[in-house]
Amino acid sequence: MSWEDVRKIYRVSWHTVYKAVKHAVDYGLAHRKLDDIKVLGVDEIMCVRRTFFTVVYALDAGRRRLLWVGKHRTEKTLHQFFDFFGDAIKKVEFVASDMWQPFMNVIR
Repeated sequence: MSWEDVRKIYRVSWHTVYKAVKHAVDYGLAHRKLDDIKVLGVDEIMCVRRTFFTVVYALDAGRRRLLWVGKHRTEKTLHQFFDFFGDAIKKVEFVASDMWQPFMNVIR
């Protein structure tokens, strides 16, 4: 549901919706566990005006989730994910990705 729909249905301000979403995101980040991920998925999405984002998912059976979004679709961006992911990379067994060469360079 969009923020606008939530705002209308609950008859609250944008600020109230923002605070609720921020609270949920902050809680999730504080309690996020990364050291049990064995399968990653790497892809890109295109948004407005050909702006690309790199997205990384955990693709473990029964626990699929978005882990990270980085602005742009470059090797540098994907390196930023692996910097964030840290030592948890040691437990990853598989990485699924399209065969876009800059991503493949980093994944290797």
